[in-house]
Amino acid sequence: MFYSPPRINNYRPDIDGLRAIAILTVVFFHTFPEFFPGGFIGVDIFFVISGFLISGIIFKKLEKENFSFTDFYFRRIRRIFPALIFLLIGITIAGCILLAPPELRLLVRQICWGAFFGENIYLIKSTGGYWDQATEMMPLMHLWTLAVEEQFYIFYPLICVILFKIKKLVSALVILTLLSFFSVYFFKDNTILNFYSLHTRFWELACGGLLAFYINKNNFLSTLSLAKQNLSSFSGILLVTIGLVITNEQDKFPGIITLFPVLGTLLILIGQNSIFNKSILSHRLVVFVGLISYTWYLWHWPPLAFSRIILGGDIPGFGARIILIFVGLLIAIISYFFVENPIRKMKATLRLSISLSVILFFVFASGTTIRLMKGLPQRLDKAQQLVLESADNNFPHTTDYCLEKYGKGSLDAYSFCYAEKGKTAEIAILGDSHGRHLLRGLFAGTSKGIVFLGMKGTPAIKNVFEVTAEPNYIKKGQGQSMLDKAFDKILNDPKIKTVILASRWNLFLNSPGLYSWLNDNRVEPNDYTKREEALKLFMTDWLKQLQTHKKNVMIILNTPEFPFTVYSCYRPIFSLDKCGVSQKEATAATSKVNEIIKGISSKFTNVEVIDPTNIVCKNGYCSLVNNGKAVYRDENHLTSYGSTLIAPAILEKLKD
Repeated sequence: MFYSPPRINNYRPDIDGLRAIAILTVVFFHTFPEFFPGGFIGVDIFFVISGFLISGIIFKKLEKENFSFTDFYFRRIRRIFPALIFLLIGITIAGCILLAPPELRLLVRQICWGAFFGENIYLIKSTGGYWDQATEMMPLMHLWTLAVEEQFYIFYPLICVILFKIKKLVSALVILTLLSFFSVYFFKDNTILNFYSLHTRFWELACGGLLAFYINKNNFLSTLSLAKQNLSSFSGILLVTIGLVITNEQDKFPGIITLFPVLGTLLILIGQNSIFNKSILSHRLVVFVGLISYTWYLWHWPPLAFSRIILGGDIPGFGARIILIFVGLLIAIISYFFVENPIRKMKATLRLSISLSVILFFVFASGTTIRLMKGLPQRLDKAQQLVLESADNNFPHTTDYCLEKYGKGSLDAYSFCYAEKGKTAEIAILGDSHGRHLLRGLFAGTSKGIVFLGMKGTPAIKNVFEVTAEPNYIKKGQGQSMLDKAFDKILNDPKIKTVILASRWNLFLNSPGLYSWLNDNRVEPNDYTKREEALKLFMTDWLKQLQTHKKNVMIILNTPEFPFTVYSCYRPIFSLDKCGVSQKEATAATSKVNEIIKGISSKFTNVEVIDPTNIVCKNGYCSLVNNGKAVYRDENHLTSYGSTLIAPAILEKLKD
């Protein structure tokens, strides 16, 4: 027998049934996005329901003149805090068991923001959007919806009280709803802000509120015929279904398309006595799913996110995802019966509210402490701790002296520009972050003046640009890119005798953000044939220019790249012995571009080529650890120690 719904005056089991639809769409979307790309609109169903129920409570009490802010917030605390506290404590424990210190520090940041209902603000500040892979690996990413709702609850009752007293409640709410809806288009270029913000989601909650006012004021449902309620409910189901089918991550959301789930939910709420609401939504099994929807929402995502962290970003297999659904569901049921429901039966008092608030603050304080303690590296064995301590490469990106000399304003926030004042540069290193990760070892190994110029994610070749760094250059006829201008200064400086080109060269062939021009035609990111042709042409032309200007050239080929996250080496459940792969695996993504560059370089007598693979890898095996120290700080960048391993081979060539 399924759990019986609570016996409350005016309780509508069909609303819990509607919650069941919302949670199921969200769960299936997060678990099987390839099959349910529009399932995220379940969140919009939740928003409308929340606005409808909360507004109904507020409006009834305002009419009876017994609305109390303290009573309202005490009830919100009793409803929201227990399950959230249980979640945050559980996630903290899981993070301490499963995650590396850097990963745990990121997790407790989410815990701290989540404890104060600011997860949406954190995501706006710190992520690349809802569908960004890094966001999908955040175990508490889904708390953004709870943050929006709680922020709504903070301001909405006060707004309603003021508007009710001046008898402008409905008209003002309509205006606020319209302003919120159209604000989506005011901020249309900032899709991340739009997606997560209260001001762009307010209208969804307020639509539910306006419906609640109309029903309460006019006793609307009691006068609506059954035929009309059936029509309303059927129309609502149709709109929600259309929304599920046509919505995907390519749509700007929220927006016009959000009207499908919002209006659909409103129509289903109107159809209280319809066949669908009475027979389907009010069925005990469906109602039970709705009753646990809050706790299931809290717990459905963390198992999926943790699994992706452990797998280095990969999505678990189909069978594993099925199991993860039931893991989240089981914990949700435990949370509902043993945490949420017992406390919900208690009286909403000041004492209970303070107690729950203190516990939540303790969770926040614990997260802050873990962060200040650098993710608790003490959890690791001594060997792991020593390796982790060496896993850094914090060489500066720029110096004021370099920017002044080589073009402040030309190289913007995406750039690298490093030179030491008082030293005349004899060596120029041109490259991206793969040039920068060599600097620690090179500057420590020679007294010669060195200048380093480059841009993140952009190989050290002329005629190539990164679209986020130089958005205007994507249009034809924009002249030289700023990176090319910086390279020309090096080319025309007679004091610079040696130019070292060091980049993550395989980006030229496969980066979605890189563009170039070939025979007056823009080479698009997915045109791999033309990219290879452009690489050969541009590299040959660039080396010819360097040869003409009598520069000795050294090309540093791609470093091996690891197919797993290096953080796995610093997890309590992992062994350092497994921190490596075969040379074949480590060079799978780089061997092609390395061979192309070797072939081009062989035609020039002034060009030397150094392959870091021969230094990092020994006997066909590439390890992230050498002599008890970390060689890599992530999947493809060297640590300071790794830099000192490569630098001698480069410096030896400079002596010749």
